[in-house]
Amino acid sequence: MEIQISRRFNGPEYDMTCRSSDNVLFKLNTKDIEMHSNMMTMFKSGNSKGGDGIDNSDKEVPSIALTETSSVLELLFQFMRNQPQPELTSITFTALLSLTVAAEKYQVYAVTDRCKVRLRECIPQHPLQVLDLAANHKYAALMDEAAPHTIELKLKDVQSILKPHVFNAWIRYHRTWMDLLHDAYTYQEPTRWHWEGFRDKVGVKAMDSPCEVWTEVWAKVAHRLAAKPESLLQVDDIFHDTQEVIGMRCMSCPKWIEDWHKEVKYQMSKQPKFSTFM
Repeated sequence: MEIQISRRFNGPEYDMTCRSSDNVLFKLNTKDIEMHSNMMTMFKSGNSKGGDGIDNSDKEVPSIALTETSSVLELLFQFMRNQPQPELTSITFTALLSLTVAAEKYQVYAVTDRCKVRLRECIPQHPLQVLDLAANHKYAALMDEAAPHTIELKLKDVQSILKPHVFNAWIRYHRTWMDLLHDAYTYQEPTRWHWEGFRDKVGVKAMDSPCEVWTEVWAKVAHRLAAKPESLLQVDDIFHDTQEVIGMRCMSCPKWIEDWHKEVKYQMSKQPKFSTFM
């Protein structure tokens, strides 16, 4: 394939070049590269993960062959110049992933921070991809934010995207949500005998038959939970909607619903974060 020269990085003042995997040549200044990354150190020490090292095809200046595409390097090198940094909102998600990986490899920290912000915005649409990348690069906060968005996904879809060690962590993480769902179901019984009046008064006794309102409310909560752990993420709405069922029909049910709601929220607050499984 014929070598092309980048239009953006084609200035007369350069003392090194980098060649992309699709044969695009970038004319660069070593001071910029050394100031904003560890690319030169990696190649001098032979610690490059993916680059092909020094290419002597250009005899006038050192030339480094890289494994990244020209579109990724075009973005990456812009962050190594004294210029306004490019916006990442317009690039595709695939390009964002590739840019993040390249920035990590060459330790261009100005890029990694920007990428994290953009990746966080992409969690609702691409939770598994964000989780996998965050886990592989040990972005604890990002993986913990992405993980809850994946608990509703099918096992085969999760396994097809996550790397084996991340998938193993996800299985154990998902199990904690299933345990939490079980506890939410069983915390309150489906039948309840309330006290007639106020329990602390003399002569008060339990009702002769279960409260029909409570049975209806319990069924509504159980139906909304639907044996799906992701439903716990809407637990506030689930318990709030029971007020319409209770209304003024029972004075005791609201107390027990509140107790149930608080207990589920408390248990959720103790849920281990995904990063603890890595």
